[in-house]
Amino acid sequence: IFTPKEMAEILAHADKQLVPFLALGAFAGIRHAEIQRLEWAELHFDAGIVEIQAAKAKTASRRTVPILDNLRAWLLGHQREVGLVCGGLDTKNWIPALVETINEFRRAAWAKANRVSAEMLNESENRAGDNSAKAQDKAPPGAETAKIEGWPAFAWKHNALRHSFISYRVADIQNVAQVALEAGNSPQMIFKHYRELVRPDAAKAWFSIAPKS
Repeated sequence: IFTPKEMAEILAHADKQLVPFLALGAFAGIRHAEIQRLEWAELHFDAGIVEIQAAKAKTASRRTVPILDNLRAWLLGHQREVGLVCGGLDTKNWIPALVETINEFRRAAWAKANRVSAEMLNESENRAGDNSAKAQDKAPPGAETAKIEGWPAFAWKHNALRHSFISYRVADIQNVAQVALEAGNSPQMIFKHYRELVRPDAAKAWFSIAPKS
């Protein structure tokens, strides 16, 4: 799962068109494929729910997910009356691009805090370039010099938006049955595959992540 700090960092550096996708995954736990099929008309802001129709759900069962306060805040300014929420979004390429952006910012912040010169940065880039292609492939985009320089690289975690929502939601409301209904899973599946033990204070921090005014 992502930490609240990581999620705030992700949203801070995400392109504007990615924000609804990220917010619906992180703060509603909707599956990636379901988000791609979701239409704005199925987000009922007045009722405070997202409707996942049976034809668009992985389990072929209709369900509703609450629009929590921070999810509503992230969606404000993006909503439309009609059309797909994430129409035209290139899901194969946006994750590497976002990871690269985050790592570039992390490296720049590390260099500034440690007063690392441009010459030293170039030197470590040259050293990274001398490494084998296999070693470079293991590094997340934008983090090819992280091990050499000693700053923490950011890496995307598979299905972590949904995993994080389920984990923090369970910790927040202490009701696995309700979370199972919201996520479209059985309680047994959540305990077996999705649930991570997180502290209630971390859950509060997760659902307090909101856009900066």
